[in-house]
Amino acid sequence: MDGCQAVIMAGGQGERLWPLSTLKHPKQFQRLLPGRPSPFEQAFERAVALVGSPGGVWTVTRRSYRDLIRAEVPRFVPANIIAEPCQRNTAPCLALAAATVARRRPHSDVLAVMPADHHVADPASLVAALRAAVIEARRTGAVICLGVRPTRAHTGYGYIEVAEGSEGEASLAVRRFTEKPGEPTAREFLASGRHFWNAGIFVWPLAQVRAEFARHAPEIAAFMDEYSDACSQDACPMDAAEPLSPELEARFNSLPDISLDYAVMERTDNIRLIPVECGWNDLGSFSALAEVMREALGADAAGNTVSAASGAAVTLEAAERVSVHALNGPRKVAVCGLKDAVVVDAPGALLVCGAGYEGRIKELGRKMERGESGEPVIDWRPWGMWETLARQGGFQVKRIRVLPGHRLSLQAHQHRAEHWVVTEGQVRVEVDGHLFQLSHGEHAFIPAGSQHRLSNAGSEEAVIIEVQLGDNLAEDDIIRFEDDYGRVP
Repeated sequence: MDGCQAVIMAGGQGERLWPLSTLKHPKQFQRLLPGRPSPFEQAFERAVALVGSPGGVWTVTRRSYRDLIRAEVPRFVPANIIAEPCQRNTAPCLALAAATVARRRPHSDVLAVMPADHHVADPASLVAALRAAVIEARRTGAVICLGVRPTRAHTGYGYIEVAEGSEGEASLAVRRFTEKPGEPTAREFLASGRHFWNAGIFVWPLAQVRAEFARHAPEIAAFMDEYSDACSQDACPMDAAEPLSPELEARFNSLPDISLDYAVMERTDNIRLIPVECGWNDLGSFSALAEVMREALGADAAGNTVSAASGAAVTLEAAERVSVHALNGPRKVAVCGLKDAVVVDAPGALLVCGAGYEGRIKELGRKMERGESGEPVIDWRPWGMWETLARQGGFQVKRIRVLPGHRLSLQAHQHRAEHWVVTEGQVRVEVDGHLFQLSHGEHAFIPAGSQHRLSNAGSEEAVIIEVQLGDNLAEDDIIRFEDDYGRVP
Protein backbone atom coordinates (compact mmCIF):
# COMPACT_ATOMS: atom_id res chain seq x y z
CA MET A 1 0.00 0.00 0.00
CA ASP A 2 1.48 3.35 -1.03
CA GLY A 3 2.55 5.53 1.88
CA CYS A 4 2.53 2.67 4.39
CA GLN A 5 5.70 1.41 6.09
CA ALA A 6 5.90 -1.71 8.29
CA VAL A 7 8.05 -2.11 11.41
CA ILE A 8 8.86 -5.51 12.90
CA MET A 9 9.93 -5.41 16.56
CA ALA A 10 12.56 -8.13 16.89
CA GLY A 11 14.73 -7.41 19.94
CA GLY A 12 13.27 -9.91 22.41
CA GLN A 13 15.12 -12.89 23.81
CA GLY A 14 12.16 -15.26 24.37
CA GLU A 15 13.40 -16.24 27.82
CA ARG A 16 10.30 -18.29 28.64
CA LEU A 17 11.35 -20.74 25.89
CA TRP A 18 14.87 -21.38 27.21
CA PRO A 19 16.92 -23.35 26.15
CA LEU A 20 15.17 -23.52 22.78
CA SER A 21 15.42 -19.71 22.71
CA THR A 22 18.62 -18.06 23.91
CA LEU A 23 20.22 -14.63 23.84
CA LYS A 24 22.44 -15.71 20.94
CA HIS A 25 19.62 -17.32 18.94
CA PRO A 26 16.16 -16.21 20.14
CA LYS A 27 12.84 -17.75 19.14
CA GLN A 28 11.98 -15.24 16.41
CA PHE A 29 14.90 -16.56 14.34
CA GLN A 30 14.33 -20.25 15.11
CA ARG A 31 12.57 -22.72 12.83
CA LEU A 32 10.22 -23.76 15.60
CA LEU A 33 8.33 -26.19 13.37
CA PRO A 34 10.25 -28.60 11.09
CA GLY A 35 10.21 -27.44 7.50
CA ARG A 36 8.59 -24.08 8.34
CA PRO A 37 10.19 -20.61 8.14
CA SER A 38 11.11 -18.82 11.35
CA PRO A 39 8.56 -16.44 12.92
CA PHE A 40 10.68 -13.48 11.82
CA GLU A 41 10.73 -14.63 8.21
CA GLN A 42 6.96 -15.16 8.29
CA ALA A 43 6.45 -11.68 9.77
CA PHE A 44 8.66 -10.25 7.02
CA GLU A 45 6.60 -11.92 4.29
CA ARG A 46 3.35 -10.60 5.81
CA ALA A 47 4.85 -7.11 5.99
CA VAL A 48 5.97 -7.26 2.35
CA ALA A 49 2.46 -8.38 1.36
CA LEU A 50 1.10 -5.30 3.15
CA VAL A 51 3.48 -2.59 1.92
CA GLY A 52 4.33 -4.04 -1.50
CA SER A 53 8.14 -4.40 -1.40
CA PRO A 54 11.02 -5.22 0.99
CA GLY A 55 12.09 -1.56 0.86
CA GLY A 56 9.06 -0.63 2.95
CA VAL A 57 9.82 -3.12 5.75
CA TRP A 58 11.92 -2.14 8.78
CA THR A 59 12.97 -3.87 11.96
CA VAL A 60 14.18 -2.63 15.34
CA THR A 61 16.43 -5.16 17.01
CA ARG A 62 19.59 -5.74 19.03
CA ARG A 63 22.84 -4.94 17.29
CA SER A 64 23.93 -8.54 17.79
CA TYR A 65 20.93 -9.78 15.74
CA ARG A 66 21.77 -7.89 12.53
CA ASP A 67 23.81 -10.79 11.16
CA LEU A 68 21.06 -13.22 12.12
CA ILE A 69 18.55 -11.19 10.10
CA ARG A 70 20.84 -11.00 7.07
CA ALA A 71 21.33 -14.76 7.17
CA GLU A 72 17.68 -15.58 7.91
CA VAL A 73 16.12 -13.23 5.34
CA PRO A 74 18.57 -12.31 2.56
CA ARG A 75 15.90 -10.06 0.97
CA PHE A 76 15.81 -7.78 4.02
CA VAL A 77 17.26 -4.37 3.13
CA PRO A 78 20.35 -4.02 5.39
CA ALA A 79 19.88 -0.25 5.80
CA ASN A 80 16.37 -0.90 7.19
CA ILE A 81 17.75 -2.78 10.21
CA ILE A 82 17.54 -0.27 13.08
CA ALA A 83 19.88 -1.29 15.90
CA GLU A 84 18.85 -0.28 19.41
CA PRO A 85 21.79 0.98 21.50
CA CYS A 86 20.31 -0.97 24.42
CA GLN A 87 17.06 -2.73 25.34
CA ARG A 88 14.43 -0.23 26.44
CA ASN A 89 11.16 -2.12 25.80
CA THR A 90 8.59 -1.48 23.07
CA ALA A 91 7.74 2.20 23.67
CA PRO A 92 11.27 3.58 23.04
CA CYS A 93 11.60 0.93 20.32
CA LEU A 94 8.61 2.36 18.42
CA ALA A 95 9.77 5.94 18.97
CA LEU A 96 13.15 5.15 17.42
CA ALA A 97 11.51 3.37 14.49
CA ALA A 98 9.01 6.17 13.84
CA ALA A 99 11.71 8.84 13.99
CA THR A 100 13.89 6.86 11.58
CA VAL A 101 11.08 6.21 9.11
CA ALA A 102 9.97 9.85 9.22
CA ARG A 103 13.54 10.86 8.38
CA ARG A 104 14.15 8.28 5.65
CA ARG A 105 10.63 8.05 4.14
CA PRO A 106 9.23 11.59 4.54
CA HIS A 107 6.32 10.94 2.16
CA SER A 108 4.94 8.03 4.20
CA ASP A 109 1.85 8.65 6.33
CA VAL A 110 1.08 5.33 8.09
CA LEU A 111 3.18 2.97 10.20
CA ALA A 112 2.15 -0.67 10.79
CA VAL A 113 3.88 -2.13 13.86
CA MET A 114 4.01 -5.86 14.57
CA PRO A 115 5.98 -8.35 16.72
CA ALA A 116 8.51 -10.70 15.13
CA ASP A 117 7.85 -13.76 17.26
CA HIS A 118 4.17 -14.70 16.83
CA HIS A 119 2.53 -17.56 14.93
CA VAL A 120 -0.20 -16.82 12.39
CA ALA A 121 -1.92 -19.82 10.80
CA ASP A 122 -3.87 -17.71 8.28
CA PRO A 123 -1.54 -14.90 7.12
CA ALA A 124 -3.92 -13.77 4.34
CA SER A 125 -6.60 -12.87 6.90
CA LEU A 126 -4.09 -10.91 8.98
CA VAL A 127 -2.81 -8.99 5.96
CA ALA A 128 -6.41 -8.18 4.95
CA ALA A 129 -7.08 -6.85 8.45
CA LEU A 130 -3.90 -4.75 8.32
CA ARG A 131 -4.98 -3.23 5.01
CA ALA A 132 -8.34 -2.35 6.52
CA ALA A 133 -6.52 -0.84 9.51
CA VAL A 134 -4.42 1.37 7.23
CA ILE A 135 -7.59 2.68 5.60
CA GLU A 136 -9.18 3.33 8.99
CA ALA A 137 -6.08 5.04 10.36
CA ARG A 138 -6.16 7.45 7.43
CA ARG A 139 -9.92 8.00 7.70
CA THR A 140 -10.13 8.53 11.45
CA GLY A 141 -6.65 9.77 12.41
CA ALA A 142 -6.76 7.24 15.26
CA VAL A 143 -4.39 4.50 16.33
CA ILE A 144 -5.87 1.21 15.08
CA CYS A 145 -5.16 -1.99 17.00
CA LEU A 146 -5.90 -5.50 15.78
CA GLY A 147 -7.89 -7.58 18.25
CA VAL A 148 -7.94 -11.36 17.92
CA ARG A 149 -11.33 -12.95 18.56
CA PRO A 150 -10.78 -15.21 21.58
CA THR A 151 -11.47 -18.92 21.22
CA ARG A 152 -11.21 -19.77 24.94
CA ALA A 153 -10.79 -18.13 28.34
CA HIS A 154 -7.01 -17.73 28.09
CA THR A 155 -5.36 -16.25 31.20
CA GLY A 156 -1.97 -15.62 29.60
CA TYR A 157 -3.07 -12.92 27.14
CA GLY A 158 -4.01 -9.29 27.53
CA TYR A 159 -7.57 -8.31 26.55
CA ILE A 160 -9.04 -5.26 24.82
CA GLU A 161 -12.65 -4.32 25.53
CA VAL A 162 -14.63 -2.43 22.88
CA ALA A 163 -17.47 -0.05 23.68
CA GLU A 164 -21.06 -1.12 23.23
CA GLY A 165 -22.97 0.28 20.30
CA SER A 166 -20.09 0.36 17.80
CA GLU A 167 -20.89 -2.98 16.18
CA GLY A 168 -21.21 -2.83 12.41
CA GLU A 169 -18.67 -0.02 12.01
CA ALA A 170 -15.42 -0.49 10.11
CA SER A 171 -13.54 -0.16 13.41
CA LEU A 172 -14.73 -0.35 17.02
CA ALA A 173 -14.18 2.18 19.80
CA VAL A 174 -11.86 0.83 22.49
CA ARG A 175 -13.05 1.08 26.10
CA ARG A 176 -10.11 -0.35 28.07
CA PHE A 177 -7.16 -2.78 28.22
CA THR A 178 -6.84 -5.58 30.81
CA GLU A 179 -3.60 -7.47 31.38
CA LYS A 180 -3.75 -11.26 31.90
CA PRO A 181 -6.94 -11.69 33.95
CA GLY A 182 -7.69 -14.58 36.29
CA GLU A 183 -9.75 -17.50 35.01
CA PRO A 184 -13.19 -16.31 36.24
CA THR A 185 -12.63 -12.90 34.62
CA ALA A 186 -11.32 -14.50 31.43
CA ARG A 187 -14.50 -16.60 31.20
CA GLU A 188 -16.59 -13.45 31.58
CA PHE A 189 -14.57 -11.75 28.84
CA LEU A 190 -15.07 -14.71 26.51
CA ALA A 191 -18.82 -14.71 27.08
CA SER A 192 -19.21 -10.95 26.66
CA GLY A 193 -18.43 -10.85 22.94
CA ARG A 194 -16.83 -7.42 23.49
CA HIS A 195 -13.35 -8.56 24.49
CA PHE A 196 -10.47 -9.42 22.18
CA TRP A 197 -6.98 -10.75 22.70
CA ASN A 198 -4.31 -8.06 22.40
CA ALA A 199 -1.98 -9.21 19.61
CA GLY A 200 0.36 -6.23 19.97
CA ILE A 201 -0.25 -5.20 16.34
CA PHE A 202 -0.97 -1.51 15.75
CA VAL A 203 -1.39 0.79 12.75
CA TRP A 204 -0.55 4.45 13.39
CA PRO A 205 -0.89 7.62 11.38
CA LEU A 206 2.81 8.47 11.39
CA ALA A 207 2.20 12.01 12.65
CA GLN A 208 0.23 10.59 15.60
CA VAL A 209 3.16 8.63 17.01
CA ARG A 210 4.96 11.71 18.27
CA ALA A 211 1.64 13.34 19.29
CA GLU A 212 0.61 10.38 21.45
CA PHE A 213 4.01 10.21 23.12
CA ALA A 214 3.86 13.94 23.78
CA ARG A 215 0.55 13.46 25.65
CA HIS A 216 1.41 10.34 27.59
CA ALA A 217 5.21 9.85 27.58
CA PRO A 218 6.81 13.30 27.11
CA GLU A 219 10.34 12.10 27.82
CA ILE A 220 10.14 9.75 24.84
CA ALA A 221 8.62 12.50 22.68
CA ALA A 222 11.55 14.73 23.64
CA PHE A 223 13.97 12.10 22.34
CA MET A 224 12.09 12.04 19.01
CA ASP A 225 12.42 15.84 18.83
CA GLU A 226 16.15 15.66 19.55
CA TYR A 227 16.52 13.02 16.84
CA SER A 228 14.65 15.22 14.37
CA ASP A 229 16.73 18.29 15.28
CA ALA A 230 19.98 16.35 14.87
CA CYS A 231 18.86 14.97 11.52
CA SER A 232 17.95 18.43 10.27
CA GLN A 233 21.65 19.23 10.69
CA ASP A 234 22.58 16.14 8.62
CA ALA A 235 23.87 14.27 11.65
CA CYS A 236 21.71 11.25 10.74
CA PRO A 237 22.58 9.57 7.43
CA MET A 238 19.74 8.78 5.04
CA ASP A 239 20.80 5.25 4.13
CA ALA A 240 22.82 3.85 7.04
CA ALA A 241 21.83 1.11 9.45
CA GLU A 242 23.32 3.15 12.33
CA PRO A 243 21.17 6.29 12.59
CA LEU A 244 22.30 7.52 16.02
CA SER A 245 25.20 9.74 16.98
CA PRO A 246 26.95 8.98 20.30
CA GLU A 247 24.94 11.81 21.90
CA LEU A 248 21.63 10.38 20.66
CA GLU A 249 22.66 6.90 21.77
CA ALA A 250 23.28 8.19 25.29
CA ARG A 251 19.91 9.95 25.20
CA PHE A 252 18.15 6.76 24.08
CA ASN A 253 19.87 4.75 26.81
CA SER A 254 18.42 7.14 29.42
CA LEU A 255 14.80 6.58 28.32
CA PRO A 256 12.43 4.70 30.63
CA ASP A 257 12.11 0.94 30.17
CA ILE A 258 8.38 0.83 29.43
CA SER A 259 6.09 -1.09 27.10
CA LEU A 260 3.99 0.58 24.43
CA ASP A 261 0.81 -0.66 26.11
CA TYR A 262 1.65 0.99 29.43
CA ALA A 263 3.11 4.15 27.91
CA VAL A 264 0.35 4.94 25.42
CA MET A 265 -2.28 2.33 24.60
CA GLU A 266 -3.85 2.09 28.03
CA ARG A 267 -3.94 5.90 28.37
CA THR A 268 -5.05 7.24 25.01
CA ASP A 269 -8.66 7.79 23.97
CA ASN A 270 -7.66 8.04 20.32
CA ILE A 271 -7.69 4.31 19.61
CA ARG A 272 -9.98 1.95 17.73
CA LEU A 273 -10.00 -1.79 17.05
CA ILE A 274 -10.43 -4.03 14.02
CA PRO A 275 -11.27 -7.67 14.81
CA VAL A 276 -9.31 -10.44 13.13
CA GLU A 277 -9.49 -14.23 13.07
CA CYS A 278 -6.20 -15.59 11.77
CA GLY A 279 -5.10 -18.50 13.97
CA TRP A 280 -2.89 -16.25 16.11
CA ASN A 281 -0.63 -17.47 18.93
CA ASP A 282 2.01 -15.41 20.73
CA LEU A 283 4.38 -18.40 21.25
CA GLY A 284 5.05 -17.02 24.70
CA SER A 285 5.47 -20.35 26.49
CA PHE A 286 6.05 -24.02 25.83
CA SER A 287 2.33 -24.60 26.36
CA ALA A 288 1.57 -22.10 23.60
CA LEU A 289 4.17 -23.71 21.33
CA ALA A 290 2.65 -27.15 22.02
CA GLU A 291 -0.74 -25.80 20.84
CA VAL A 292 0.80 -24.76 17.54
CA MET A 293 2.60 -28.09 17.23
CA ARG A 294 -0.66 -30.01 17.74
CA GLU A 295 -2.37 -27.96 15.04
CA ALA A 296 0.52 -28.05 12.55
CA LEU A 297 2.16 -31.42 13.21
CA GLY A 298 -0.50 -33.37 15.06
CA ALA A 299 -0.19 -35.33 18.31
CA ASP A 300 -0.22 -39.00 19.19
CA ALA A 301 -3.09 -40.74 20.96
CA ALA A 302 -1.71 -39.71 24.37
CA GLY A 303 -1.49 -36.03 23.39
CA ASN A 304 2.30 -35.97 23.00
CA THR A 305 3.91 -33.62 20.47
CA VAL A 306 7.38 -33.96 18.97
CA SER A 307 9.61 -31.56 17.05
CA ALA A 308 12.88 -33.20 16.01
CA ALA A 309 15.96 -32.07 14.12
CA SER A 310 17.11 -34.03 11.11
CA GLY A 311 18.46 -37.41 12.22
CA ALA A 312 17.08 -37.21 15.76
CA ALA A 313 15.11 -40.19 17.07
CA VAL A 314 12.46 -39.72 19.77
CA THR A 315 10.82 -42.60 21.65
CA LEU A 316 8.01 -42.12 24.19
CA GLU A 317 6.82 -44.82 26.61
CA ALA A 318 4.01 -44.33 29.13
CA ALA A 319 4.09 -40.58 28.38
CA GLU A 320 1.02 -38.33 28.29
CA ARG A 321 0.75 -34.74 27.09
CA VAL A 322 4.53 -34.34 26.85
CA SER A 323 6.04 -31.83 24.42
CA VAL A 324 9.46 -32.92 23.13
CA HIS A 325 11.91 -30.70 21.24
CA ALA A 326 14.86 -32.82 20.06
CA LEU A 327 17.11 -30.17 18.52
CA ASN A 328 20.61 -31.33 19.39
CA GLY A 329 21.46 -33.00 16.10
CA PRO A 330 21.20 -36.74 15.38
CA ARG A 331 20.72 -37.91 18.96
CA LYS A 332 18.35 -40.41 20.55
CA VAL A 333 15.85 -38.98 23.06
CA ALA A 334 13.80 -41.35 25.20
CA VAL A 335 10.96 -40.21 27.49
CA CYS A 336 9.34 -42.64 29.89
CA GLY A 337 6.70 -42.19 32.61
CA LEU A 338 6.23 -38.43 32.26
CA LYS A 339 2.92 -36.58 32.19
CA ASP A 340 2.22 -32.92 31.38
CA ALA A 341 5.85 -31.99 30.85
CA VAL A 342 8.21 -30.40 28.35
CA VAL A 343 11.56 -31.87 27.30
CA VAL A 344 14.04 -29.74 25.35
CA ASP A 345 17.29 -31.28 24.15
CA ALA A 346 19.07 -28.23 22.69
CA PRO A 347 22.72 -27.58 21.82
CA GLY A 348 24.41 -26.74 25.10
CA ALA A 349 21.52 -27.43 27.49
CA LEU A 350 18.84 -29.95 28.46
CA LEU A 351 15.53 -28.95 30.08
CA VAL A 352 12.95 -31.25 31.67
CA CYS A 353 10.07 -29.26 33.17
CA GLY A 354 6.97 -30.63 34.87
CA ALA A 355 3.41 -29.34 34.81
CA GLY A 356 2.84 -26.09 36.67
CA TYR A 357 6.49 -25.03 36.64
CA GLU A 358 6.72 -23.22 33.28
CA GLY A 359 6.69 -19.90 35.10
CA ARG A 360 10.12 -20.71 36.55
CA ILE A 361 11.85 -21.36 33.22
CA LYS A 362 12.74 -17.71 32.60
CA GLU A 363 14.68 -17.32 35.86
CA LEU A 364 16.10 -20.83 35.60
CA GLY A 365 17.48 -19.99 32.17
CA ARG A 366 19.03 -16.79 33.51
CA LYS A 367 20.79 -18.75 36.26
CA MET A 368 22.09 -21.30 33.78
CA GLU A 369 23.25 -18.67 31.29
CA ARG A 370 25.11 -16.81 34.04
CA GLY A 371 26.90 -20.03 34.92
CA GLU A 372 28.19 -20.67 31.38
CA SER A 373 31.72 -19.93 30.22
CA GLY A 374 30.50 -17.31 27.78
CA GLU A 375 31.54 -19.29 24.69
CA PRO A 376 28.51 -19.78 22.41
CA VAL A 377 27.50 -23.14 20.94
CA ILE A 378 25.97 -21.57 17.83
CA ASP A 379 26.85 -18.17 16.41
CA TRP A 380 25.52 -16.31 13.39
CA ARG A 381 27.75 -14.15 11.27
CA PRO A 382 27.07 -11.92 8.23
CA TRP A 383 28.56 -14.65 6.00
CA GLY A 384 26.57 -17.53 7.56
CA MET A 385 26.96 -19.38 10.86
CA TRP A 386 28.97 -21.90 12.85
CA GLU A 387 28.10 -24.42 15.53
CA THR A 388 30.30 -26.35 17.94
CA LEU A 389 30.02 -30.13 17.56
CA ALA A 390 32.64 -31.18 20.12
CA ARG A 391 35.19 -29.60 22.43
CA GLN A 392 37.67 -31.17 24.83
CA GLY A 393 41.18 -30.33 25.97
CA GLY A 394 43.17 -28.86 23.11
CA PHE A 395 40.74 -29.48 20.26
CA GLN A 396 37.37 -28.22 19.04
CA VAL A 397 35.17 -29.35 16.13
CA LYS A 398 32.81 -26.93 14.35
CA ARG A 399 30.40 -27.10 11.45
CA ILE A 400 30.70 -23.91 9.36
CA ARG A 401 28.06 -22.84 6.84
CA VAL A 402 28.95 -20.13 4.30
CA LEU A 403 26.18 -18.43 2.34
CA PRO A 404 26.44 -18.18 -1.46
CA GLY A 405 28.52 -15.19 -2.59
CA HIS A 406 29.96 -14.54 0.88
CA ARG A 407 33.41 -14.87 2.41
CA LEU A 408 34.99 -14.75 5.84
CA SER A 409 37.52 -12.10 6.77
CA LEU A 410 41.19 -12.46 5.89
CA GLN A 411 42.45 -13.47 9.32
CA ALA A 412 45.03 -15.28 11.43
CA HIS A 413 45.11 -17.07 14.79
CA GLN A 414 48.07 -16.96 17.17
CA HIS A 415 47.22 -20.00 19.29
CA ARG A 416 45.48 -22.50 17.05
CA ALA A 417 45.80 -24.37 13.77
CA GLU A 418 42.76 -25.41 11.72
CA HIS A 419 41.93 -28.34 9.47
CA TRP A 420 39.02 -27.84 7.02
CA VAL A 421 37.09 -30.63 5.29
CA VAL A 422 34.38 -29.72 2.75
CA THR A 423 31.14 -31.70 3.20
CA GLU A 424 28.79 -29.68 0.96
CA GLY A 425 29.36 -27.36 -2.01
CA GLN A 426 32.64 -25.83 -3.15
CA VAL A 427 34.84 -23.26 -1.46
CA ARG A 428 37.81 -21.09 -2.34
CA VAL A 429 40.64 -21.13 0.18
CA GLU A 430 43.43 -18.60 0.58
CA VAL A 431 46.44 -19.44 2.80
CA ASP A 432 49.37 -17.00 2.96
CA GLY A 433 48.61 -15.71 -0.53
CA HIS A 434 48.10 -19.14 -2.15
CA LEU A 435 44.64 -19.72 -3.69
CA PHE A 436 42.96 -23.07 -4.40
CA GLN A 437 39.48 -24.61 -4.76
CA LEU A 438 38.09 -27.39 -2.55
CA SER A 439 35.14 -29.64 -3.37
CA HIS A 440 33.27 -32.32 -1.43
CA GLY A 441 35.66 -34.52 0.54
CA GLU A 442 38.72 -32.35 -0.05
CA HIS A 443 40.61 -30.68 2.80
CA ALA A 444 43.14 -28.02 3.76
CA PHE A 445 45.39 -27.41 6.78
CA ILE A 446 45.95 -23.86 8.10
CA PRO A 447 48.94 -23.56 10.48
CA ALA A 448 48.81 -21.19 13.43
CA GLY A 449 49.84 -17.68 12.41
CA SER A 450 48.95 -18.11 8.72
CA GLN A 451 46.79 -15.51 7.02
CA HIS A 452 43.78 -17.33 5.58
CA ARG A 453 40.32 -16.80 4.14
CA LEU A 454 37.36 -19.01 3.22
CA SER A 455 34.99 -17.98 0.38
CA ASN A 456 31.87 -19.37 -1.28
CA ALA A 457 31.54 -18.03 -4.81
CA GLY A 458 28.93 -20.63 -5.75
CA SER A 459 25.12 -20.47 -5.87
CA GLU A 460 24.55 -22.99 -3.05
CA GLU A 461 25.42 -22.96 0.63
CA ALA A 462 28.84 -24.46 1.41
CA VAL A 463 29.52 -26.50 4.55
CA ILE A 464 32.88 -27.44 6.05
CA ILE A 465 33.92 -29.30 9.17
CA GLU A 466 36.64 -27.42 11.01
CA VAL A 467 38.94 -29.11 13.54
CA GLN A 468 40.80 -26.60 15.71
CA LEU A 469 43.99 -27.59 17.55
CA GLY A 470 45.77 -25.38 20.07
CA ASP A 471 46.14 -24.08 23.59
CA ASN A 472 43.58 -21.27 23.18
CA LEU A 473 40.38 -21.99 21.23
CA ALA A 474 38.45 -18.88 22.30
CA GLU A 475 36.75 -16.67 19.73
CA ASP A 476 38.92 -13.71 20.68
CA ASP A 477 42.02 -15.40 19.18
CA ILE A 478 41.48 -13.75 15.82
CA ILE A 479 43.31 -10.99 13.97
CA ARG A 480 41.44 -9.54 10.97
CA PHE A 481 43.31 -7.92 8.09
CA GLU A 482 40.49 -7.44 5.57
CA ASP A 483 36.74 -7.81 5.98
CA ASP A 484 33.67 -7.31 3.78
CA TYR A 485 31.50 -6.37 6.78
CA GLY A 486 33.48 -3.56 8.40
CA ARG A 487 34.92 -5.61 11.29
CA VAL A 488 38.56 -4.59 10.84
CA PRO A 489 39.50 -2.08 13.61
